[in-house]
Amino acid sequence: MKLKVSKKIFLTFSFSLVAISVLISVLFFDQSIAFLIHNYNSHFIYNIANFVGVITDKIVVLTALIPLLIFSIFRKKNIQKFAFLTIGFSILMTATLLLKMFLGRSRPQLLIEENINSITFFSLDNLYWGLPSGHTLTALFLAISIQSLWNLSKLSKVLMWGITSVVCLSRIFTAQHFLSDIIITAVFTVVLTVFLLKLYKFTVENKIVNKFLHKISIKNKI
Repeated sequence: MKLKVSKKIFLTFSFSLVAISVLISVLFFDQSIAFLIHNYNSHFIYNIANFVGVITDKIVVLTALIPLLIFSIFRKKNIQKFAFLTIGFSILMTATLLLKMFLGRSRPQLLIEENINSITFFSLDNLYWGLPSGHTLTALFLAISIQSLWNLSKLSKVLMWGITSVVCLSRIFTAQHFLSDIIITAVFTVVLTVFLLKLYKFTVENKIVNKFLHKISIKNKI
């Protein structure tokens, strides 16, 4: 009973802290950071940040998932883990795309070029797809999932979180997202990823999926 109460208090405190952080970011830091980076950001730093974004968008997912797929083929018990990464990533990216279109959060680029900082609901314009951040979601989802499913060395964990941090910062330095966008996306990703991991572990440990597939195979044979 005490554990449940303390858990509720912890969750309440955590979400309150996040809400306050987002509010402070929106009111005091988002625009200031966007203009500061625009005015003092060098081409060299911008190009690096942009390169990180391109890698995350086009390459990281493939370079992370293909080796795991090959590894899973040789060790059949890991196929379920690879399936989780593929299905879980697809679910999160679909949710992200729908939220981007629904919220219509303007990007810092619009603030800098046209002095627009708003939320326009139901937008199909990419310039109004600032929330959530797909790159932040990708990096965080892979970092949390891979560390939860596979035993990694401390060095690997440090490198993975270092890369994740660089990806998140790159979205701010390229004027694609405000600081508050990154914070909200991080919370959104962590909550959904943890939920999906718990669901995965529950189904796998209880062999629910295997039993279901076994019943289907028996019916097909009949």
